[in-house]
Amino acid sequence: MSKVLVLLLFVGSIGLAGWEFHDYSNSGEEISVHPLQGNSGEVGGLRLTSVMSPVRVLVTVDYEINIQDETNNAYEYVVEVLDPLGRKVGNADGSHVVKREDQGPNYEASRMTHIADTFDVITDGLYQANWSLKQKKANIRGASLKFRRNVRSLNWSVMALAGGCFLLGWVVVFSKIRNRKN
Repeated sequence: MSKVLVLLLFVGSIGLAGWEFHDYSNSGEEISVHPLQGNSGEVGGLRLTSVMSPVRVLVTVDYEINIQDETNNAYEYVVEVLDPLGRKVGNADGSHVVKREDQGPNYEASRMTHIADTFDVITDGLYQANWSLKQKKANIRGASLKFRRNVRSLNWSVMALAGGCFLLGWVVVFSKIRNRKN
């Protein structure tokens, strides 16, 4: 019985957290998608108004990589969003790392979506996004910059419930181990 309880608690924890992260990243309504060509550039003429707040910027990258080392830096990205007055309202930089699995394949083709930033629209008007995407060990097959409006924040009560399930699962595991020793 305790094995089933532990399994349910761990699966429930992972399921709740995964569900919340999925809803968080896909919340709101997509405003626009901009394919990215080259290593850097700008996306201009994005009309935003305060009723769209908050706005989330996502970077999607299609890549392929030959996994040679234990840790492989696939690519790096930088995104900077400027309001109509040229003020920076959003900024993000990040990278994607692919780790080698012991028995895993040496080649991976995948798509990653990164939440670059979320910002409030204070000034109505035309916004601009400057971006750069540097491939390291991966071959980038395609990339895009997406904007979503009226997105929601992370629901911390669901995340706390997921964390509580995870901790309770470990409490049950350790209590069973201690009971066996006695």
